[in-house]
Amino acid sequence: MPVLGDSSMQTQSSDANQLAAEDPWIGMSAQELYDCLSDELFDFNASDLGLPLHRTDTGTERLSLHFLESFTRDNGFVASFDCGTEEQRLLVKSTYESNPKHDADTEDYLLVLKSAEIVALVKEVTVLKPRNSAVSLSWNSDTAKSCLEFFSTHRLRFYLELYWALWHPNVNYMHKPSFDIGMSKPGLVAAMAVIGACVSPDGYDKEQASMWFNCVEEVVFQDDDFCYDTEDDGGQRVFPSKARLQSIQAAYMVCLYQNWEGAKASRRRIRRFRYSTLVAVVRDIGIGHARHPDYSVLPSTSFAWHEYLVREQLIRTFLWVFLLDTAFVIFNNVPPRMAMKEMKMGFASSETNFQAVNKESCFEGIRHDTMLKTGLISSVVEKMCKAAVSLEEQSSLADLGPLNLFVLTSALHSMIFQHQQTFAPDAHLMPVRNALESWFATWQLYQQDLSAPPRHCPLREEAITPHNMWKRIGFVRYCSEYWLLAKLITERISAGTWMSDGFNQAGNELHRQGDSVTVLDKYDETSMQQVNDLISQFQQVII
Repeated sequence: MPVLGDSSMQTQSSDANQLAAEDPWIGMSAQELYDCLSDELFDFNASDLGLPLHRTDTGTERLSLHFLESFTRDNGFVASFDCGTEEQRLLVKSTYESNPKHDADTEDYLLVLKSAEIVALVKEVTVLKPRNSAVSLSWNSDTAKSCLEFFSTHRLRFYLELYWALWHPNVNYMHKPSFDIGMSKPGLVAAMAVIGACVSPDGYDKEQASMWFNCVEEVVFQDDDFCYDTEDDGGQRVFPSKARLQSIQAAYMVCLYQNWEGAKASRRRIRRFRYSTLVAVVRDIGIGHARHPDYSVLPSTSFAWHEYLVREQLIRTFLWVFLLDTAFVIFNNVPPRMAMKEMKMGFASSETNFQAVNKESCFEGIRHDTMLKTGLISSVVEKMCKAAVSLEEQSSLADLGPLNLFVLTSALHSMIFQHQQTFAPDAHLMPVRNALESWFATWQLYQQDLSAPPRHCPLREEAITPHNMWKRIGFVRYCSEYWLLAKLITERISAGTWMSDGFNQAGNELHRQGDSVTVLDKYDETSMQQVNDLISQFQQVII
């Protein structure tokens, strides 16, 4: 498949015209979009278009933002993300709690050491509180007893199993087959345990986890591997060590649980300085490190699997930092901290390659991986904004899989936010429109041809069990809802008043013709209520 940018403009124009004839969304004006959303067009072809659907009480399938409406309404990991059904969570709990693994004595010994390391670090940040520390606990006999219990070897093993089975598919930047608790940083293991307890079906586990939110935060963000300067004596950025990578992954986990499970809404804005620190560390390491070499020219004997795993985990970690940035943009109306043009990094490998349990199976798939041929994220987004991509290029992008497609559609929301701050005329939305059309055509190809094969759906027809749940595709499979939300917001910005009549009943202020339209009026919100109201308004139109 060709690298993006190799096709001629004539080919792109021809492909775009063909798509426009086949796809009713391509090139659609604001009023035309409204008309389509108001009639029965999508009753018979929405599933063919690969768009998010919701079955109504009458059995009719209509366009929907069902996941995003729930995501912005509920609080907590389990309610907001894909952590399995209640039945599945209970099955995981009973499987690993009543029948814990009893492996070799070596693993038990490593768990004992890791437990002792974590408890010692928690005690340190509790006794020697740094300035402006969020830790309010005092270290006494009761605190020590609770700490020893929560981070005991049995509970650590149990909470890590919950982490992999229930949470990992949602943020899949760690390689489970090669995970070694003995070689992992104590802050990372502690953060994994906290998240595992948060997704447990037992409310007691979550209650106990909340006691250690702030302590684990201090442990992670005071870690020397997280804080030190990555430049060598010559002023060059060096590739990060595995310990450095783990410190970033742990910091990301802290940002997640403090925003979704921890800090009250009134304190979340204060907590975001931690995320700003995380972004600064990513830049300090160098986003350009997050890319793979061309493995297709290597003989199998020269393929360094563990080096590939470190590099792939770095790519995925940076992608998820960027996705958290876009999440704050979408759901809290916060200006993006990461610029699209600085994302000069590669895409993630396919799920089946990343989940491989040995060097041979990984290398067999990675030699033909599309992510090596597509280019850097910044260049792909730039290409999508400038013109319609060819069918061959769409096929190449579709084969990137759900995580990478989620990154591309999330990037559109940052672009839309920035457009609204420029007071630019509607013509300046054309790059966003081009990207929306290219992404949607790409998503259709993915849905039709690539969403079921094991390359992007490792479980295939396997029955989901507690032991293979970690292989699932998490909430990124709802990325078409993120695209639909971006499409609707773009059309509302463009048309100004064309949807306002439909929102009168919800009490929204009408914009006068010619006024600059800002879809969300309140900036840096600590809750998602504002965007939930907007999504609910859109739902009234499209369902």
